[in-house]
Amino acid sequence: MRSFMRFVNGLPLAGKIPTRGLASKLYGSTTIEGRIANYSFLTALLFLLVLGHLHQARTAIQMLDRDVPLCVVVIGIAYITANVLAVIAECHLWFRATSYLRSRLPRTKRNIAPLTAAECGVAVLATLAGQFLFLSQWILYR
Repeated sequence: MRSFMRFVNGLPLAGKIPTRGLASKLYGSTTIEGRIANYSFLTALLFLLVLGHLHQARTAIQMLDRDVPLCVVVIGIAYITANVLAVIAECHLWFRATSYLRSRLPRTKRNIAPLTAAECGVAVLATLAGQFLFLSQWILYR
């Protein structure tokens, strides 16, 4: 699972931007109240991201049910794959955060390096390009 998470973490996905900040706050918490508050925010964000990615994957599957050209099928399969990978990574992060919340308080802090401005820009552009590519095909072939 660790190599899978490294692979997904290497992809330029915009969902990493808020998730990494909240995970960093959770792992940097020194009190139980801080852990619970940061865990709650991270859980709410991950829940919304999972719902959104599952809805997007379902939309792509519905598009593939129609008679569409091969290029649209390839775009749809890539879109479904990206969303499923994101959901698996988000669920794994939630399980890790839950185990961290339940662990004893005096624990070594994990240092999560923040994303640079260039990494954020690439992630946003890559996500927007993927969304635009899929939505343009969805609008044409719905």
